[in-house]
Formats: sequence, structure tokens, C-alpha cells
Amino acid sequence: MHPAQFATAEFFTVLFTMTSLVENIEEPDDFQMAQERDHSDFDNGATVDVEPNVVLSSGNMQPPSGSNVTINGRSIRTTRPLVQKPRMGGLMHVDKGKIEAWCGGSNLAHRANQIPFGVLCRRPLDFKGATSIQASCCAGISKGIHKLKAMDEDDGILTTTWLSLIKHEIESRGMDSVFRVPNASHTDEIYLLESWDKAGDPDFDTEDWQDQLLVSGVLDPDLLTRQRVCTFDRQNLTWSGKCLLNSISNKLCEDVMASLDPTPTGLEVLIEIITTKEKLDSSGIRHEECKLQELKIQNEPGENVINFNKKVKGIVIKLDNCGRTPDLIVLVAKAFIHSSVNAFKAEAMKN
Repeated sequence: MHPAQFATAEFFTVLFTMTSLVENIEEPDDFQMAQERDHSDFDNGATVDVEPNVVLSSGNMQPPSGSNVTINGRSIRTTRPLVQKPRMGGLMHVDKGKIEAWCGGSNLAHRANQIPFGVLCRRPLDFKGATSIQASCCAGISKGIHKLKAMDEDDGILTTTWLSLIKHEIESRGMDSVFRVPNASHTDEIYLLESWDKAGDPDFDTEDWQDQLLVSGVLDPDLLTRQRVCTFDRQNLTWSGKCLLNSISNKLCEDVMASLDPTPTGLEVLIEIITTKEKLDSSGIRHEECKLQELKIQNEPGENVINFNKKVKGIVIKLDNCGRTPDLIVLVAKAFIHSSVNAFKAEAMKN
């Protein structure tokens, strides 16, 4: 064969072989392509080319590697493990199709959150995002005027006001589920950030609930079996404990930590805060009541109502935080009765 003819035949042989190989190569699906593109910055997670911020509903755990999962109506075969779904919360697609977990909401199925309460409920896996969320969850109430203070500190915030503020802090960061204590049948629950009187009730048991969250697993009311202990529950118990401690004054923090382990859970810290706030003994209450009874506006220089109100307010806050002075309004009214201004005196006597 002429050398030129041989080269031409060899060329077509190679070309035919390459064409056959290309035709036999299976085109990777969108899910696998997205995984390989984004896996480098999304440790142990899965990615998929779908619209961002779509919330997924699924079981407690995402399917293992090599199983089929339906996302947005598309059946996709996974090639790597997906993100664990929190016991209470869900999964959502975020920027670049990454899947992230989010936490929070009631422990009762019919009351469970369908979407996250806020952006801080997310639990990203990348280092920067995870560090930022952890810092926000543990920060607590930063403003000193909003921190809960010990009984012997002046100008403290009302316990009820503080609880409203801390409730928002906890919920907006997806840590509220651990403070919702379900009954044995999981048909109802007591939310300790609302029914905070239960936190100081020795007959109300929270130890069993905490044991379920940390050790034995929460009961599944439908299957009557224990669920696997959720990593996010453990995380939220730890972070909420730091959040609460950072939301009280240094003095109160010392009093609270005197009875707790070095790394208490949020449940333990909340119960100890409420208990500590109620520890003002009867002699201390009588002392504050006597101070209030001795206050008379006529003894205030120039009967300056603004300055007098500041003195009254400091005592009232301490007594109100105790919750043991039912005639507090009467005691306050009496302080204003002894006024040289008849109109002001008459108004005070109405109370």
C-alpha cells in the first residue's frame, strides 16, 4: 500500500474509534455535575442546579449515597451523602444551589415551622458561614440596659420584659425547639420562654426532656420509637446556654453559675436564672417594702416628680421581679399622697 494511502486509512481508523468512544460515554446528570463543580467549597454536602431558597420537606435524614431523591419533581440519583435534616427544621437551597439545614419551631408536627423564622436559623457548613452563625447565636443581648440584673443591682429590667427580649433572640436564631417541652403523648407542649413560671417549679420535670435531646432520643409519637439524637438539638442546647449567660449582668451570672456545671445547657441556665431571681428571702422583701413606705414626695426637694419617680422605680422593679408583693400599686400610690399640691394628691388617692 502506498504510504499516503496507509496514512489516510490509519487516520479514519483512529477517527472511527474516537467517535465510538464518545458515543458510548454517558453524559453526567445535572446533580453530579453540580456536585463536582461546587463540592470543593461545600464539605460533605450535596449541590444541585435548582432555584435558590427552595425549602425541602423530607424525613429526618437525607438519603445515603447511591439512592434516589426527588427534588422539585425531579428524580436524582445521589453520588455523595447529603446534609442531615434537623429533627425540627428543614433543608433549603441557598446560593449556588447548595443545600443548608435550618432549625427551629414547635416539636408538634401540626405546629412545626414550614419555613425558617429568620436568616439566622440557618446552619451552613462552610467555615466562614458556620463561624458567623455560631457567634450570633451565642452573643445574647448586647445592650447593658436590656440585660437582666441581680436583685441588689439598681435600674434592672423587668423579668417579664427581659423574657420577651430573650424569646425573640432565641427564636430568631432557631434555638427555641429545645425550650418547648412536649407531654408524654406529644399532643401538647409547654414553652418555657412563655410559661416561665414552670421553669422555677420543682414539680415540673425538664430533666427527662433534656435526656431525650442529649442521650436517649426524642420519642416519635407515630412510630412509638426513639429518634436518633439530633446533632442540631445538642448544638442548640449548648449555644442557647451561652446566649442566656451573655444576656444577664456579670453579678447575676456569678450567682447563676455558682450552682451549675462549667458548660450548662440553655434549659439549665434558664431554670437557674428564674430560680435565682425568686430567691430573695422574706427579710429582703420587707426591707424593700419599708424603703418604699418611707418615701414621701413631700420630702423630695421641690417635690421634683422626675427625681422621685427614679427612686420609686428602682424599688418597684426589685419587688416586681420577686412577684410576691400583690399590693405594690397601693404602696406606690401612698408615696404620692403626701403632696402639697391638692390636685396631685387627689389623683394619687384614686389609686
